[in-house]
Amino acid sequence: MILVVVGLHSQGFERLVKKMDEIAAMKKADIVVTHGGAGSIMKALMYKKQVIAVPRLLKHSEARNDHQLDIVDFFSKLGFLTAVYDINKLEEAIRLIKSGTARGGSYYSFGSEKEKLVDFIKLYLRHLESQKYGGTYWEKS
Repeated sequence: MILVVVGLHSQGFERLVKKMDEIAAMKKADIVVTHGGAGSIMKALMYKKQVIAVPRLLKHSEARNDHQLDIVDFFSKLGFLTAVYDINKLEEAIRLIKSGTARGGSYYSFGSEKEKLVDFIKLYLRHLESQKYGGTYWEKS
């Protein structure tokens, strides 16, 4: 159990309370459904959660570009999450994860080890670099 004490100050401390609510919800969840932001995905993976990522898309005016497609594709190809590109398939993805048959539904534990996170970011940057120059990093393994 974690006890959060905010004192009696009249201005409150909503920033801390909201963050603790987020952490508590993440720890309790079996499955985390998130947008395609790298930080949100990695946070869920750090908590060893099954992750479903739904990228924000330009065509729906949810983002300024489709960079989240690249991020979700990257994590999905490594088997760290289940990607959902059609929002109408979200319920099916949840059902497949719950049944244990979802492709890419396994989690990867970053733990709190900085080296693993740094290595992962380097891998992602190499992937982006290979795309920039027309290569396919996945085939270079």
